[in-house]
Amino acid sequence: MAGLPGSIQSLMPAGPDELVRRMRDLERRMDEMGPSVAPSFSPVIADLIAKQAMLDAQGVILTAAVADLTTAQANIIALVADTVRGGQAGTFTTNFAVTGTGTSVASGTIAVPAGFTHALVFSTAHAHALNTTAGGDFFYAGAAINGVTPAMISAPTAAGVSATSSGSATRILTGLSGGVITVDAMVHSAFASWTATASNIASIDAIAIFYR
Repeated sequence: MAGLPGSIQSLMPAGPDELVRRMRDLERRMDEMGPSVAPSFSPVIADLIAKQAMLDAQGVILTAAVADLTTAQANIIALVADTVRGGQAGTFTTNFAVTGTGTSVASGTIAVPAGFTHALVFSTAHAHALNTTAGGDFFYAGAAINGVTPAMISAPTAAGVSATSSGSATRILTGLSGGVITVDAMVHSAFASWTATASNIASIDAIAIFYR
């Protein structure tokens, strides 16, 4: 080991074992400092362990919360499906005759789901027909829901000329208990009957929202 400044040892050149002695001295000092430094890390390590435990617990809680939300979502979907249900009908027909009395030329049905007692129904009808008479006339078309037809829309037509008309209807039905809802495309003329023609066509389309 080098001597104190100004001493004879300090003036002497380092011997070949000086580096080895310094390394051993450094190791000894590190060994001596170890016990005094280690306790200062203990609170930090304990705090980290506690925080990790808290994070693990929060992870378990979050996992359970996600599972609960998934279950709640499934319950809501099931509840909506059990509370509201939809239905629809649609069809068309051709080659029909037109008389002076409202007549169903196209008809469809919507089944009422079990347990549902109310329905909001919307229906629309379109019709096209040829006036086969020798005089001018009016062609009427409308949509009926369970036999009830609102005011029908008319289209004027000359002899030998086709006419197109359409109509729609909405109804709230109550007191349902199974069975079906019937929708019809209704047509009639104002003055005379028209014979059936292949070009005559009518359609009826409807949707229903059922609820309890």
